Amino acid sequence: MGAQVIATQEITLGLTSQSLVFDCPDGRPSAVTSVTVYEADADDTATAEAATTGSAAVDTNPNTTLSVAAGVGDQSITVTSATGFAVDGRYLLTAAAGHREEIEVAGITGSVLTLRHPLINAYLITTSTVVTGRCTISVDNTWAADVANLSPALTPNARYRVRWLVTVGGVAQVYDRYFDVVRYPARHNVSPLDVERRHPGWLDGLPIDFREGQGRALIDRAWQALKEDLRQDGKADQAMRNSEMVAELVITRTMLLRNEDAFLVGSIDAPRLAAARELYTRRYDAAIRSPVAPMDTTGGGGATSNRPTPIGRR
Repeated sequence: MGAQVIATQEITLGLTSQSLVFDCPDGRPSAVTSVTVYEADADDTATAEAATTGSAAVDTNPNTTLSVAAGVGDQSITVTSATGFAVDGRYLLTAAAGHREEIEVAGITGSVLTLRHPLINAYLITTSTVVTGRCTISVDNTWAADVANLSPALTPNARYRVRWLVTVGGVAQVYDRYFDVVRYPARHNVSPLDVERRHPGWLDGLPIDFREGQGRALIDRAWQALKEDLRQDGKADQAMRNSEMVAELVITRTMLLRNEDAFLVGSIDAPRLAAARELYTRRYDAAIRSPVAPMDTTGGGGATSNRPTPIGRR
């Protein structure tokens, strides 16, 4: 089911064939009873948005069993059918006895799935299942094309709330997820080589868990951390209109995360961590809190420049 959607989803204004996504954390739903969209500040008695069309569905695959027993510490499993699995996808492995764990696929060779992390539990053949919990419903094209449905540009909180009513293990469960309608989805566009160019030796020093993807997962973590920093300052990530500035903030946030991870396992000392934190804070304060970063203040896509005052006029 790919990386789980737990962050605010972004629907792009005017694009067709988009879907709202729900990754059920408690197992594979046997049914989706209803999906209702509200303004985020409206309660369940309010008039629902006409944001969806058709019926919601649970992804057909993966929905399979183990064809070979797996033990504690194993870092690969063999499944009856590999249909629907994807590298970096997360799935739920459950034993007949009831214990379960979330797995992340690092590689696929035939019916053998290489896992990102070793198994914590043991699983028997045929009675252990590997499933996706992903559910989707189509976004109504007309609704998605209406500019009146755009989310406010500078508001960091989502405009819309989605109420998913599903059945899991024979029990009805209700979940909330959130999304925005934007003209331009927020992206960072930073590659591992961008970080390496800025900080030579970064690639060689990556922990084992991050080497396979050249640290892309760490960069994505940094992007999520930057988005949270922006939210704490009451700013929306999708409103930023300077790609170089976004890239610099993501790169320095990546290095800060790398140093935080290293400090927690005793690989670096406190002064080195403090230096990384100071560099990121200085960049962030200058770009966002001063500010000089151009922002889309209306939701129309254009930017309002924040020009610093010349020294002679201060």
